[in-house]
Amino acid sequence: MRGIARSRYQVLLGAGASASSQDRYGNRLPSGYGLRDDIASAFGLPAATDKSLKRVYQLAQGRTANDGRSMQEYLQDRFTGAQPAPWYNDLLSMQWDGLWTLNIDDCVERAANSLGANRRQEVVSISWTDRHRQADQRRDEVLLIHLHGKASRAKRDDELIFDISSYVNALTSQHRWLKIFGDEFPAKPFIIVGASLDEEIDLQGIIEEGRPFGEHPSIIVLRSIDDFQFGEYQKYGLTPVRATAEDFFSAVKAALPAFIDELAPDENQQLSNAPTEAIRFLGQWRRMSLSGTVRRDERHDLYLGHEPRWSDALAGRISHRDLTNRLVRDLTASRAPGQHAVSLLTGESFSGKSTIFLAVAHKLIGEGYEPHVFSKEEAFDREAIKYWLRRYPRSVLLLDSASDFAYDVADLLEDLEGSDLTLRLLLVERDSRADHLRYQLSAFDYDQARLADRLTNSEVNALIDLLEKKRRLGVLTTMSKSQRASYFSDHDRKLFSSMAELEDGRGFHQRVRDEFDSANSSAAKNLLAVVGLASRLGYALPLDIVKTASGLTAAEVDQVVRTELGDILVIENAAVSARHRIFGELLLAYLPKEMRKDAIVRLALAVAPHVSPVAISMATIYYRLVRALMGRALLLEILDQDHLATLAVFSQIEDAYSWNARFWEQRALIGSDAEKYEQAFSWAQQGVATKSDARSLTTLGVVLMQRALHEAEGGLWPTDWYERAEEQLADARRLEGTRAEYPIDTFFRYTMRLVDAVPKRDAALNGQLKTLWQNWYSSMLTLETVSQNRLDRIRREAAAAWVRAGFGSH
Repeated sequence: MRGIARSRYQVLLGAGASASSQDRYGNRLPSGYGLRDDIASAFGLPAATDKSLKRVYQLAQGRTANDGRSMQEYLQDRFTGAQPAPWYNDLLSMQWDGLWTLNIDDCVERAANSLGANRRQEVVSISWTDRHRQADQRRDEVLLIHLHGKASRAKRDDELIFDISSYVNALTSQHRWLKIFGDEFPAKPFIIVGASLDEEIDLQGIIEEGRPFGEHPSIIVLRSIDDFQFGEYQKYGLTPVRATAEDFFSAVKAALPAFIDELAPDENQQLSNAPTEAIRFLGQWRRMSLSGTVRRDERHDLYLGHEPRWSDALAGRISHRDLTNRLVRDLTASRAPGQHAVSLLTGESFSGKSTIFLAVAHKLIGEGYEPHVFSKEEAFDREAIKYWLRRYPRSVLLLDSASDFAYDVADLLEDLEGSDLTLRLLLVERDSRADHLRYQLSAFDYDQARLADRLTNSEVNALIDLLEKKRRLGVLTTMSKSQRASYFSDHDRKLFSSMAELEDGRGFHQRVRDEFDSANSSAAKNLLAVVGLASRLGYALPLDIVKTASGLTAAEVDQVVRTELGDILVIENAAVSARHRIFGELLLAYLPKEMRKDAIVRLALAVAPHVSPVAISMATIYYRLVRALMGRALLLEILDQDHLATLAVFSQIEDAYSWNARFWEQRALIGSDAEKYEQAFSWAQQGVATKSDARSLTTLGVVLMQRALHEAEGGLWPTDWYERAEEQLADARRLEGTRAEYPIDTFFRYTMRLVDAVPKRDAALNGQLKTLWQNWYSSMLTLETVSQNRLDRIRREAAAAWVRAGFGSH
């Protein structure tokens, strides 16, 4: 019920779910055997009571029914215009993560239409053959995927899956939605209604994989379940429930308000009247509380370097850091309506940012505030946040890995301009990723706090006192007070190196290496590799992606982590991660380059079915993984600056990502870095052809500028390449208008380098350069104030370069 209250569940409807509904003529919609007999009768086939629906359907294909209709017309007439059973109203009065159906009828769609504004979500109906899209939760959308096709489109070739050949075609064609279902079913909580799963050939392999027990159990609801089926479902990791759909959803609806009340007591209303903004907010932001149950993980140990958890804060295991009180003061300071308290906390990896994050949340509760931590996979819902702030002004939002949502934070602050709402927001990010966040926030007021690389004396003393209290002093146990202080000084007062050797002489590096070397199978090593890669990218890896990328089923992943790799990996919130991000980074660094390369390819291909333009706009976890994975600088770093190996990665994933302009842009830039200018030019052109915008045009301009620089090494001005580059950048500047920072920055950075590289220029060339230079310099002054501020440094450098080039005073 807690999972349903937080919209964590997906629903899979089988033939039994439609059994109590009627067709347009008032007849009950037939289930498998009933439809088999109806088709045999309608198409004049011999009695087929001992045959399957699939075999009867296959025989009837190409025949004409007794009334002259084709099979496609018969099915379309029989299964559209349905009269859904009343329990569908209960189903649609709740908020779901996704809906799937094995039925070709339109019961769900018709029920949603009849409910009108009273439905909880906007049902977006799609077929298994449709292109990928993402539900926009900001619009209260939920996807309904027909895994066996839609009767309304029965006349389309290969739309319906009934017979054996259709199943084989569906399995071999690798349509995206069947692949996504195969990824998500073992990894996410499902409620299966009216589907016995006995004869679903295309799903059998997915079901038999089993599923690990997660925070929310998956259940199967059937009117009758015999003892054999009961044991079989349990083996698959499903909890069997003997009930009708009517009784089940009626009971859920009756129980649900109490669990919504548990999430936010003031929101306890009749379910039909509960505002969707409240449900959406609570689905994305987890309220930190001093009460309530916390799931225990016997292997979790903060002092062994594991990622800190809320349970550590509650148990007093987090040592004092000086910045904590400052952040709490900033976030709770009195603000006039419409003024905000936004703080950005940065620092190195393993510097203690996450512990401060939790300590701040703990102290905020003591100050009478309500901290909420972002815990969803896609971009946050701005309208839901505004609703919540208006209703609960003492809420404080905490956002880790905040750079991922830099645009959304900036948009939220812009949305709030002119309102009387006060946003209290703590953003946390690593030093290496914080610049992007600062860039997006440059137009807004916010406080910055950087966690120092070294512990202060007071922080060292506080940590020693806490370790002594918790009996976790390790090598410090027999030392004197001064010797204990010297231990930290010997480790340069760095938290990472000090804690690494406190209780385990091997240190973190050796522990990670030992864990990898002791893995018993290549699949377990593959699992460590892809999870280590994801940690290097900054993310936990969704379980649905892990199983595809590692070659293990979800149940096998669960087993391997619990029995072999639990000291370094953990499964939490349907995702696998290193127990600390830095463990993953150390693990990745230990792998041979070829294994790192293989992990990149496997992860990219596993994520590909979940990435589309809509997924990009929603900033889903799948898109964020790919965005990080395709970053030129990061890829080259992971592969030891080996450009050829990096280009080989792009070659191996081309079929999956050729639709994406960023794929071509990053490939072109890496190719240009490797001085493969002809190929880089073609790839950059492909990027423009895929999506002609300022980014792709600027990338093309960069490739041409780099080629110009290469040509200029001979001391001659590369007229052709430079002019072509300037044209592309000018087109990008026109498209960007008053926000054309990227093309302007690119023009000056490369033009300045070219002028320095070719000091001997004739008067005509100097005249041309001065004209272009002045034009581009003037364009900087027409940008929005925010953009001008961001370009302040390049403007000063360009002014100095103008003088240095001998063009006169500036």
